[in-house]
Amino acid sequence: MDVEQMKQLFGSEPGWTAVGGAAGDVLRARIAESSLALGRITALQARRLPFYQTFQLYRADLATVPASQLHALARGDEMFLLDGTAAPLQAVNRLEALRLDAATVIDYLGFFLDYAPGRGEGFRLVGMIDEVPFDGQATAEDHRKVAGLLQPLRVTGETAELFRLEGTVLFRQALFATSFVVRRDGEVNTMGEQLLLDDVPAEARPPVW
Repeated sequence: MDVEQMKQLFGSEPGWTAVGGAAGDVLRARIAESSLALGRITALQARRLPFYQTFQLYRADLATVPASQLHALARGDEMFLLDGTAAPLQAVNRLEALRLDAATVIDYLGFFLDYAPGRGEGFRLVGMIDEVPFDGQATAEDHRKVAGLLQPLRVTGETAELFRLEGTVLFRQALFATSFVVRRDGEVNTMGEQLLLDDVPAEARPPVW
């Protein structure tokens, strides 16, 4: 998932609403208590996600240098900070049944992979050429070569228990064709990978969380 997709689903700006009042004060206080909050909270916003009914995604802007953000899933007085591990997502999925279908499972898989363990090392889903973070050394030939290998994430199978998906994944400078299984309880597993290219001139990706 590229920066623009992140903006559409998680980031900025359509779909986000400012959080104020007593509910906002409670969430601000709870986020500020976390060891992950390394600066004063300057803004708090929320948005709905298509695969949750009651939990919302919250984004806290922090007064750090450089500027940073924290994300959390919350409903009422229940809050789970997204800390770069799968544990908060698993906790939420135990409390609320996911609303997964052939469309929302694609959004959910992107969301899960961005916050699951190890994703700060540069892992990303890339299905179109403008989603590939080429560095300043990339040539027109690099663009052409990579474009011919990209596969947008798609559902290839569905049962009462799970969905099967396939797409292309960039990890550091390596491009893979990858198969996933997403269970209806939210569990995600990688089922197979095929190396397509090992020298993509791409920039490293900072962690989302």
